[in-house]
Amino acid sequence: MDVYSPPVSPALYSQLAVVLLAIGVVFSGKFFVYEVSQSKSRRSITQELYLAATASVFLGIGIFFLALTVGIPV
Repeated sequence: MDVYSPPVSPALYSQLAVVLLAIGVVFSGKFFVYEVSQSKSRRSITQELYLAATASVFLGIGIFFLALTVGIPV
């Protein structure tokens, strides 16, 4: 039997968590600024969905790696 090796080295979990969470926070900030600075008539639902979905994906994967870093089994 072969020994299982994960596709991402466990030594990189903390670095991936920090980078992905930082990117997610940047997109969340962009979403917040977009919502505050645009009037209701000038907002675009596609732009809102793009920013929200991108932030959600990066934050979700970042939290996944953060959980792996601190030893929470997922």
